[in-house]
Amino acid sequence: MKTSLDIPEALRKEAKIYAAKTGRGVGEVIVYWASLGKELAKNPGKAKKLFKPLDLGEPLIDITSRSAVHDSLEEHDDWLR
Repeated sequence: MKTSLDIPEALRKEAKIYAAKTGRGVGEVIVYWASLGKELAKNPGKAKKLFKPLDLGEPLIDITSRSAVHDSLEEHDDWLR
């Protein structure tokens, strides 16, 4: 079924970017996002099940230390190219 919606420009831009990254159409992305929102609205507690924290292990650098971050960036300057 086709319909017309007023979609804020910022949301349309985000959908366009996401669509390009995933190879989907903008309309398909918006329908997907709407279905996720519908499920969360029906079951607010379900959000905790959908978005579980992920343990990435121990940090490789101390991000609270500016010099440690700087040293790590200099050490791996090929990341910036």
